[in-house]
Amino acid sequence: MNRQTIALWISRLGHPFLIAPPALIYILWLGHVPLTNAILWTILASTIVLVPCGLYITYHIRGGKFADFDVSVREHRPTLYLLGISSILLLLLLVFQLQAPAVLQDSLIALTITMIVNGIINRWTKVSLHTATMAGIFMLILSQSLSWGLLAGLLSFAVGWSRVELQRHTLPQVILGWFVAVISVYLFFFL
Repeated sequence: MNRQTIALWISRLGHPFLIAPPALIYILWLGHVPLTNAILWTILASTIVLVPCGLYITYHIRGGKFADFDVSVREHRPTLYLLGISSILLLLLLVFQLQAPAVLQDSLIALTITMIVNGIINRWTKVSLHTATMAGIFMLILSQSLSWGLLAGLLSFAVGWSRVELQRHTLPQVILGWFVAVISVYLFFFL
């Protein structure tokens, strides 16, 4: 297997829509949320955030506006950021109302900050959301488990490498995505 093939598979497996649901279940479980409840909270989060964003992207791919599910053209991302941030804020209001576990509430606050900052940065450059997602997962797992957190950290670097290797992002775009997510999670879980 060559570097491009390895990078492609790492990138696909590290896609935010694919990696976020199982990672959220694991993060909630590490935060002492019973597994059944972690799965239910993840289904709710996926339904409110990932489904609308996925449908939006699919609609625009079929209509010829977007070339791929990564929304690779920076100028196509602002409305996706707006939809994503709006969906996350709706979910955040709902989890506050339903008195969701603190780890979920804090994770969503960190995600909101990450998405707002990345949306602003998107005016000038295309931040890697693959890397931002993996970096956020890394920090959230690290807040609960050092050993598993370090493994997630290695995976976040692998995803960043794949995005550069595939020429979907420059190294600075990957580093920006990584640092924005790390700092956002740090503010709520390590201070």
